[in-house]
Amino acid sequence: MTLQLDELTTDGGWLPFEPDTAAYRQATGWDGAGAPPGLAVALARLAFTRGRPLPPGGVLLGIDVDVTDPLPEQGPWSFRVDATQRRTASGHLVVRIATRVDRFPRDPSVRDARVTFILRWPDA
Repeated sequence: MTLQLDELTTDGGWLPFEPDTAAYRQATGWDGAGAPPGLAVALARLAFTRGRPLPPGGVLLGIDVDVTDPLPEQGPWSFRVDATQRRTASGHLVVRIATRVDRFPRDPSVRDARVTFILRWPDA
């Protein structure tokens, strides 16, 4: 079952998650030592999709990444998602998905990773 638009936002709350990082390790070649490349983006995508596929026909328009403090290499992590949507002049639905990823339990003294995805959502 694909992800639905109304399932994106976590209503400002933080939720714990600990995805399987085996696929990430295989895709990146990361051996588990040192700071993992692109981990914030991979975790943010897993967080907002809850591991489910996006509906076919959408287009990724951009990704904005802000990682001041590296995420810990091992979970569990926590995430928070806020999504906004708007229609373009041509009628396409554009969704901005602001995903924040942090260690779990959260440490307020450490800044979380912030990853924003901008997607043209597929027409219904």
